Amino acid sequence: MQALKGVRSGRNMRPEIQTVKLGDLIYISVQMISDIKEGGVLYVATPPGEPVALVSSLHSSLLKACIQGLGYQKYEDASLNGHDIGSLLRIFNSNNNENPDFLARIPEYSIAPCLTRCGIDFTGRKTDEKYTDDVLGPDPPRLDKLVVTAQRRFFDPERLNKEMRITIQLKSEDIAKTLKCWASKGAVLPTCQLFQIFNQTKSNRINIDANDD
Repeated sequence: MQALKGVRSGRNMRPEIQTVKLGDLIYISVQMISDIKEGGVLYVATPPGEPVALVSSLHSSLLKACIQGLGYQKYEDASLNGHDIGSLLRIFNSNNNENPDFLARIPEYSIAPCLTRCGIDFTGRKTDEKYTDDVLGPDPPRLDKLVVTAQRRFFDPERLNKEMRITIQLKSEDIAKTLKCWASKGAVLPTCQLFQIFNQTKSNRINIDANDD
């Protein structure tokens, strides 16, 4: 409440704060109100005592005061968004993940013949399938959007000596399942950066460097 008193708002506006603890999370709603006017509501979900929070908006004037009210002076945007609170917390906070090991490493990729029920698989399909399972983890967090941005110089500088900026936005009910399906069909390589969103990038946004292969 004290931190919110410094928020600039209309005359006679006062903060209204509601909190409730459900399971392992505290849910907070913050709103500036008066007798005749109501401001926008900021919703926050946070595990008690841990330096991570999910917010409904990064553009609310109440955000800074709310962060201070939680005991922190500054915050960093993780560029992570979605609709499943538990899944988002599993990506950025290992304390909320029953299987945190895969978040900290990239498994080694090696192609070798694999024994299957039908014989020996020389296609590498089973190897790719196992690798995608390893890199995504046993219970991959659920994201519904992925934005990939890349900047590269035009392939023929004599015709166009400029950098080309390309942005691809992928929307799906479950990005992990979609990527796994693409890999099984050979549409993407299981070693590409798209599969690193949970253990290295930890974000809905991937920026591909112009010098990357």
